[in-house]
Amino acid sequence: MELPEEVINEARRRGIDVVNLVINAISRYDPMAGIKVRVELAKRYLEESNCPVPRISVSLITLHL
Repeated sequence: MELPEEVINEARRRGIDVVNLVINAISRYDPMAGIKVRVELAKRYLEESNCPVPRISVSLITLHL
């Protein structure tokens, strides 16, 4: 299911971070699932940024999930 664009736009207009809101809701029911989603998003954002990031142990990023 996708949120209607109008809902997302209204949330953004009001300063609501929709992604964070949804992840927080997931975390309330399953904290580990919320952590996994945040880690995966962080990895994706780092990859998409094309920013030179020093290589560190993946085990530090994954928190042994």
